[in-house]
Parts: sequence; C-alpha cells; structure tokens
Amino acid sequence: MNSKFLYRLNMLMLAIFWSVVTDVAHATVTVTPATGGTCLNVTPGAFTTLGNIVITEGSKADFPAQSATTFILTAPTGFEFQAGTGSVSAAGGGNITTTSVAVTTSTITVTITVGGTNKWDVLTISGINARATIAGSTGNILRTATGGTATVVGDAPSGGVDHGYLTASATGTTINSAAPGNWSNPATWVGGTVPSCGADVQINHTVTADITATVPNLTIVTGGDLIASNSVSITNSFTITGTGTYTHSNASDASVGIFAGTETFSSTSNLIMNSWYNNNVPLGSMVSGNTGNITFNSTGTWHQDGTFSPAKIQGDLTVSQGVVVMDDGTGASTTLNLNNVTINNTGRLLLAIGTPRDLTLTTAAFTDTSTGGGVSSFMYNSYGNLDWTASGNVLISDNWTAIQNNGAPPSATVTIDVTGDFDITGGYIIFVDNTDSPLDLTVSGDITISGSPTRVEFSNDGTGDVDITADDIIVSGGSNNYLLTGSCTGALTVNTTND
Repeated sequence: MNSKFLYRLNMLMLAIFWSVVTDVAHATVTVTPATGGTCLNVTPGAFTTLGNIVITEGSKADFPAQSATTFILTAPTGFEFQAGTGSVSAAGGGNITTTSVAVTTSTITVTITVGGTNKWDVLTISGINARATIAGSTGNILRTATGGTATVVGDAPSGGVDHGYLTASATGTTINSAAPGNWSNPATWVGGTVPSCGADVQINHTVTADITATVPNLTIVTGGDLIASNSVSITNSFTITGTGTYTHSNASDASVGIFAGTETFSSTSNLIMNSWYNNNVPLGSMVSGNTGNITFNSTGTWHQDGTFSPAKIQGDLTVSQGVVVMDDGTGASTTLNLNNVTINNTGRLLLAIGTPRDLTLTTAAFTDTSTGGGVSSFMYNSYGNLDWTASGNVLISDNWTAIQNNGAPPSATVTIDVTGDFDITGGYIIFVDNTDSPLDLTVSGDITISGSPTRVEFSNDGTGDVDITADDIIVSGGSNNYLLTGSCTGALTVNTTND
C-alpha cells in the first residue's frame, strides 16, 4: 500500500479519535438557573413567577437514551413552590420525545424519554411559582440525593448545580454585624448573609459601607462605627445608642440617604462628618431629634442656619476642618447651649454673623488650637449683647475674637464668665475688636498669657469700659499684650483675688 496514503489514513483516524475523545471529555450540560427569585414574599404573601430553568446539551450524549426517567428539583429550606403550577418542554427535532412535570410545594418532578444521542437537546422548565416560608432565608434550587432516576451528564443528583437562587423578604428581621469588615463581605454579618430584602441592620463593629445599601431601620450600638464611604439609605429609622459612631464619608444627597428617615441619637453618640453634599444644607436640618457628639471634618464653609439652637447638640462639638457657621442670620437664633467645644487642626468656628442680634452662649470647656490661619469668633461682623458662660477651662492658641464689628454701639455689651482658667498660648486674640461694646470678663481661676501669642488685646479702638476680674493674672509670654489699645477711651478696672 502506498506509504503516503497510509500516512494520510493514520492522520485521519487520529483526528477522528481525538475528536471523539475531546467531545466526550467536554460532554456536560449547561444549566441556566431561574431568575427573579430575589426578595420573595413570605407566606401568606403572593407567589412570584420565576424565570425559566434551561438545560442545554454540550454534547449530543448529555441526555443519553432512557425511558420514563425522572429529574427532580427540590426547593431550598425556607421556600415553597406553588403546587400544580409549571410546565416543561423540549426543543423540537431533538432526541427527547416525551416530557411531563408534576409540581408539589417542595419538588419539581420532570419525566423524560430520550430516544437516542444523535441530535441536540434542550430541556426548559417554565412557569414555576415560588414564595418564602421563613423571612430572611436564602438558598438554591438543587437536584438533591433524591433527584430522580434520569441521567443528565453534568447535572447528577447531589451535584450541587444551581437551578435558581432564592432569597426571602427580610422585613421584620435584623441582621447583626459579626466582625469588623466591609458591608459587601458575608463574613462581616451573623449568618454570613449581606443585608438585603428589607432586613433591619445593627452595627456592633467597625463596618465600612463599600457599596450602596438601603435598609428600613439602622441601629449603631456602643462599639459600632459605620463608615459610610458609600451612601446607606434609611427608609424608616436611624438610631445610635450608647457611644455608637456614624462616620459620613460620601457626598451623596443625605436628604434621600442616611437622613431620609427619623433619627434618634443618644447624648453620647458620635457623628463624624468627613464630607457633605451641599454646604448650604445644614446638618441640623437633616437630623429630626437631638444629636450627641459632632465632629465637623469637611472642607469649605458649612452654614448651619441656627438649626442647632438652642440646645440640639447634647454632646461635644469639634471642628477639625473647614469653617462652620452656626447662624449667618438665616435662623435669627439668639441662644446656643453647648458642652465642650474644640476647634483644632485647620477648623474654624463662627457662631453668629450677619444680622445684628443678641447671643446668649453657654459652653463647658472651650479649646481653640487650630492652625488654619483664619479667625474664630462668637459675633463676627455682627453685634448685639454677647453673654458667654463657660463652665470649664478656656484655652486659646489661635486667632480668636469674642466680638468683631465696625462700630457696635455702647449699648451692646460683652459679658464673659468663666468658672475655670482662661489660658492664652498663641494666635492673635482680641476680645472686643473695633467696637464700642463694654467688656465685663470674670474668671474664677487664673488668666494666663504664655507661649508665643502674636498679639493679645482685651479692647481695641472702642469707647466701652473694660472690667476684668480673676484670681491671678499671669503674663509670661507674648510681646504685644494690651488691656486697652488703639483709640480706646473707656475706663479700665482690673480686680485680682491674689496677684
């Protein structure tokens, strides 16, 4: 026999052999699982119709020849099918010659007959209705160990092939955080289930919202810190108990997001505002109740329009970045009660600006160590009677004025009563700046000027009297310290208990 012919024959036989081997090696059906099974109603709620379950041959022998065999799918725990509802069909022209389906509350039983393996087959199960029996449950429609007698290559009983993923409405259930982590990570949550389908959420750890989420009710407890790098929307209530913390670190519209519901915050809770979507929208207008501790840490000038007056902030106020204007005259507020006030990093705080009006201010300790270069002030380019009572120590090492305005009338008095010490260690400090307001400063502890303040002036270019009372007045720093300076014409009275 011709050697060239033999060679070609051998190559042809080898190609046929490998084609057969390759076809067998890759013979397995493709299962397209049912869709539409998310957030199913819980009984006695209505059933939901699922998408088709489609089983497609990858090889013509994936449905081998068989007669009246059964292919059984089982509903996951916590779910049920609507008995008697559903259908099955086979693609025309294939080897599957007869089909039927029987649906109970727990199973879908398909009976098939396959006449050969020379044609391509597709089996479609449709019209299956499902609902949940347990709120918050999840699971897959599977061919279990009791999955029938039919041979389907790649979809055997106990094979773990997904025929449809179902989740139940979780309304009325609560998913707790189990460990620190990202919101999207199942390991963050008790039960390994990421909150969805109307489940309430309780934050017990540091959880970062790395994805957007919507929940009816959100609770953050002591030890919990929700860092909202993405928007978490609340449709009902947002509660922070104990010393729980919410850290706002996204620029999404908070009015339809985190503050869209009703807020209840303990007096020891923490709001850390690292960003905001619109600095003309006050934080105080978003929170329906009182707040605990607030840290402003966002850029720009954020107007609060008097929404925290008179005593909405039950905890401490900290301004670490940006300029916070408590009222530019929009709210016409005249009373503000605060606890400890801290201005640090590059923060700046202006309490009352704009329309002239009185301001009665109470604080606990007051500390301004900002290095931002601007000035913090209680009455800035405004005037009226300023009455500040601080039931704690006062420390100022940044640019600060009590009242700053051109030509405030003598009838607008400035009264400051500090029950602790008043320490000045830096900055440009003017109690009464370029106004005619009298100053009455009473400090039950010491007034100390130390460190390296650029300038300290108790009254500058005004006609008002200055009356200072303290235990001791100690000056050990600064080279430009003045009780009266400029064109001041008022009388000066200094009273010290000791020295």
